Amino acid sequence: MVQPLTVLIIDDSPEDRQVYCRYLLQDQEHSYTILEAELGEEGLALCQQLQPEGILLDFLLPDMDGLEFLAELRQQSKGTMPAVIMLTGYGNESVAVQAMKGGVQDYLIKGQTTAERLRSTVYSAIKNTQLRQQLQCSEERFRTSVENMLDCFGIYSAIRNDTGEILDFCVDYVNAAACEFTRMNKEEQLGKGLCDILPNFRASDLFDDCCQVVETGNPLAKESLIFTSNFDSNQLLTKTIDIRISNMGDGFVASWRDVTEKYQAQQRLRSSQQFIERIAETTPGILYVYDLVKHQSVYVNSQVSTLLGYTPEQIQQMGTQFLPTLMHPEDLARFPSVFQELGSSEDNNIVENEYRMRHANGEWRWFCSRDTIFTRNPDGSPGQIIGTTFDITERKQTEEQLRLSNERFQLAAAAVNCLIYDWDLVNDKIERTEGLTKILGYSLEEIPKTHQWWKEQIHPEDRERLNAQFHSIISANQNHYSVEYRARHKDQEYRYVLDRGVITRDANGRVIRTVGSTTDISDAYRQARQRKLAEVALQESEAKFRRIVESNIVGIYFGDFNGEIYEANDAFLETFGYTREDLAGGIIRWNSMTPPEYQTLDRQKIQELEVSGVCTPFEKEYLHKNGSRIPVLLGIARIESIKDNGYSVCFVLDLTQRKRTEIALRQSEERYRYLSNAMPQLVWICNAQGECEYVNERWYEFTGQRAEDAMGFGWTKVIHPEDTEAAMAGWTQALQTGEYQQEIRYQKRDGSSCWHLVRGVPIKNEQGSIIQWFGTSTDIDDRKHLEAERNQLLQLEQAARAQAEAANRSKDEFVAMVSHDLRSPLNAILGWVQLLRTPKFDAANLAKALETIERNARSQEKLLEDLLNMSRILQGKLQLEVTQVNLGVVVGAAIETAYPSANAKNIRLESKIDRSISPISGDINRLLQIIGNLLANAIKFTPSGGQIEISLFRNGSHAEISVSDTGIGISPEFLPYVFERYHQGHSTHKQAGLGLGLAIARHLVELHGGSIQVASPGIGQGATFSIKLPCKN
Repeated sequence: MVQPLTVLIIDDSPEDRQVYCRYLLQDQEHSYTILEAELGEEGLALCQQLQPEGILLDFLLPDMDGLEFLAELRQQSKGTMPAVIMLTGYGNESVAVQAMKGGVQDYLIKGQTTAERLRSTVYSAIKNTQLRQQLQCSEERFRTSVENMLDCFGIYSAIRNDTGEILDFCVDYVNAAACEFTRMNKEEQLGKGLCDILPNFRASDLFDDCCQVVETGNPLAKESLIFTSNFDSNQLLTKTIDIRISNMGDGFVASWRDVTEKYQAQQRLRSSQQFIERIAETTPGILYVYDLVKHQSVYVNSQVSTLLGYTPEQIQQMGTQFLPTLMHPEDLARFPSVFQELGSSEDNNIVENEYRMRHANGEWRWFCSRDTIFTRNPDGSPGQIIGTTFDITERKQTEEQLRLSNERFQLAAAAVNCLIYDWDLVNDKIERTEGLTKILGYSLEEIPKTHQWWKEQIHPEDRERLNAQFHSIISANQNHYSVEYRARHKDQEYRYVLDRGVITRDANGRVIRTVGSTTDISDAYRQARQRKLAEVALQESEAKFRRIVESNIVGIYFGDFNGEIYEANDAFLETFGYTREDLAGGIIRWNSMTPPEYQTLDRQKIQELEVSGVCTPFEKEYLHKNGSRIPVLLGIARIESIKDNGYSVCFVLDLTQRKRTEIALRQSEERYRYLSNAMPQLVWICNAQGECEYVNERWYEFTGQRAEDAMGFGWTKVIHPEDTEAAMAGWTQALQTGEYQQEIRYQKRDGSSCWHLVRGVPIKNEQGSIIQWFGTSTDIDDRKHLEAERNQLLQLEQAARAQAEAANRSKDEFVAMVSHDLRSPLNAILGWVQLLRTPKFDAANLAKALETIERNARSQEKLLEDLLNMSRILQGKLQLEVTQVNLGVVVGAAIETAYPSANAKNIRLESKIDRSISPISGDINRLLQIIGNLLANAIKFTPSGGQIEISLFRNGSHAEISVSDTGIGISPEFLPYVFERYHQGHSTHKQAGLGLGLAIARHLVELHGGSIQVASPGIGQGATFSIKLPCKN
């Protein structure tokens, strides 16, 4: 199983963190464990504690920025940093570049990050970081391995004359072992000729062998090569080496080992083997000598024929295949560790080992060997071992039977999922199984094996009852017992257990032993109560959801895949002209209300519901009862139900007004084209680089150049040759200045030319960059007349474009906000409702479920109330219930309502109220709504420890209410849009909601004949909202 990758998300926006979590957890190819942190310090602590593989880091954090976080993380990680992906806002690419220089693997721009891009960026960054760390470790291991090799190692390059003949070899690299071999340090060898270092090297066959390797590329390996040279200035030494030479470029790499001592030892060994053989033949077991370097048997006595069925000669003929052929594969895999243990032991130490060998008859036999080092290599490592081995097959068979018996008992104990115990009353010793951990949370190593410990875990109220029960059982000579009581778990909570057992007595009837089992039965006591609480919570949840449906802000109905509608709210019925009687009579079916051309779309959305449980919002039409078509936007979510036909809830939004706006936009565009083609001017549109994208029909009529030929820079072909250079210069200057007006001559289709006044107007995006040019070319003789028509055309075009853009913006913003802010709480409610239907649900999760359902229901209630108020405002149906209102009382009530929220954030509320202001005419509930909205916003955008001041005073003929805070403030760019619908400030402190609160407040103030204003010095400097209401004279 692939280990999941741990990703830490550091962002002070809970909504953003939730989105990133969802994106990563939807990855079908890779598994992630998600950690979250809101502050930089919190993220550093999690990094130190849990060491994530990847970090998603928001650049702007409340306590530090991204570069400061990277510096702290680098110091904390001490060189080994996880993969870091920086999250920046649009336009902060320069910050991302600095972050990349500071160690960030990649960056993402908020608002432009898709789920697929996030997943691929995170996974690639983590894998690249891991590969880089592995490569660095590999390089360090290679350098360390070569430098610490016991064998000698060197790299040499050929020194040639003009004809290409090899004269010598230059020393490029030697390790420490090679320096010890030549008795010279690296400085004395590097860069020098090998023949200079070893004077006898050229005269030896080894020089020719090296030349042959370089010229042919064929490697060379020689064992027990005798080499004589002046390894120091005093004497001539002869050494025996094993050497391997391989070609590398125009040179070679060599590794060799000084085996002089081994070679001499082998000579001595041969002389002593005859003596050993005479002793070995008298040994009852197999006596052997094994060469660890050559991996073959050097000697084995004749007992091998008796115990394995092979002669000593057959064993010798097996050579290096002796162990692989006869030893069991599982035991052969362990042999390197046995050799390693021998290598680390002293010469006289005995190492025992048990293994299986295959007899000549095919039977596996167990052997126990006792080995010790016989000879060592020159480097001190074991060269040969000597040992004896004996057949222990019968003993191993007995041990295996005992092991299987114990294994069967352990499996049986685990299968019953309880604690099994054996109590020796004579010695007061209890043996318990691993089930103790499942029952009370303790491991067997943690507790004493006495009855007293268990007795201390029994609930005090149950001990006396248990004693009485056991005395009664023993007195009645009963040998079985079954009792229930409470035992204390390691977490200090009590569990209900069922204890059953069998009693063993001696010949005198005295109890000497009990064997029994203890089972946790706590769930049986909790299930009934939890089931009742879950039913109550489910009823309350359904009631809250019913209130949402009956609020009638949007149309809602419940139906299935077959077209049937089971329930619907009044908003849905009124939109399509149906009554409750029609619904009860079953004559309303959504498939009957759907025009035939939408059947394919409906099938696609049903498939999407079957796969994911929800479908993306989509547009279609429903038929009104009177036969007219009504465009709608649908959002559908499937609901788990006893019905198996796709029972779902559908939210229906009437798009009639939006469609009318779109039709008006198309008509406006068509009028633009008609006007463009009807105008006597030449009308054209170019992109920001001057490439033509559109010309009207008058262009062709006048110049004879077709519209497709004028595209790109084709329009320059109809300019008079004498004016071409000036025209291009004027256009180039216009691209820099943003203004274009020029008089040039166009060639007419009959070959003549005519002067035109060419003027271009730049079309810019929200950032002020030019994206298009709209222009006309006017005959100068009719300038005045054509200028008037051109201005009118421009105004129509600009008005149409502005209307279209506003309609599209309004649609997109409304759909996005309503879809998200209504669906998110509803998903949470439905999810917990489904969980509450499950049979097992503990009290903690039940409380959490109810709290989550209530919080999300209240969130939806607030959102729907704002939508309802704004709908009434737009329809002009919002009315005031005017009475005489004391503003001092209203302000005081609003402060009392807001105080708990402010106190929870440690925000100080101060008030200055002029009680002498006479009552005014107004709606007390709407005035409370206005002031409460301003106070709620001030609390929401003021950090903990801040201050809010509300004042009421008379200002001439008006009463003025002022709400000031020390919160995050408002940027100068956003101040003009504060009271607009669906607007929220763009900052890292963006809050949830539809952005309707202040728009509703402004409308309510204006209904009272007053005005509302806002002022703020800027970001981080707080804000002040002022309301002026007319007073009586």
